[in-house]
Amino acid sequence: MTVRQIIKLNDVNDSILRSPCRKVVFSENGAHILDSLIGDMLDTLLAHPICIGLSANQIGIPLCVSIINVNRLSDDNITLINPEIIQSSGSKDLKYESCMSVPHARGLVEMRKKLTVTYQMNTGQQARQIFTGFLGRVVRHEIDHLNGVIYTDRVLPNSPVESSSAFDYESVTAVSYSESEVAHLTSRLS
Repeated sequence: MTVRQIIKLNDVNDSILRSPCRKVVFSENGAHILDSLIGDMLDTLLAHPICIGLSANQIGIPLCVSIINVNRLSDDNITLINPEIIQSSGSKDLKYESCMSVPHARGLVEMRKKLTVTYQMNTGQQARQIFTGFLGRVVRHEIDHLNGVIYTDRVLPNSPVESSSAFDYESVTAVSYSESEVAHLTSRLS
């Protein structure tokens, strides 16, 4: 697998971050391609010590795939394919969020503490899961990415996005997908 370049807001090709992603269509012919994409996403996430969630569009692939690993010390990865939030409930929670696509910044975002999400696993099997607390926040952040929403869109009014020194990941060696690779992956999986 390969560590991929993370697209940042204000990059030349950042429009992919603001566009809803395409649904993944499962087929036997595309299984190895999907596994390869998920592998690249995991390698990219793990190459960045502060990264705990990554969506396919952040590495240039406009498909509804996110991977999350909040522990970072285990193989406890959560892969969400075609996820949808079907319910948001519980008390409101106000926390700082940050993002690999918006380096050197953070902002206060309010959200409900409990999310019910439907998604597909990498086998295509349907799943429904409740996510709470910090994990719920990360899941919602990644699903937002797949819908073309960035956390800065959700920062509380009158609460500016602040500068943060926590994002120093420029030194990671990474490779961008070529246009032909993007076209191939997208056409085979959507």
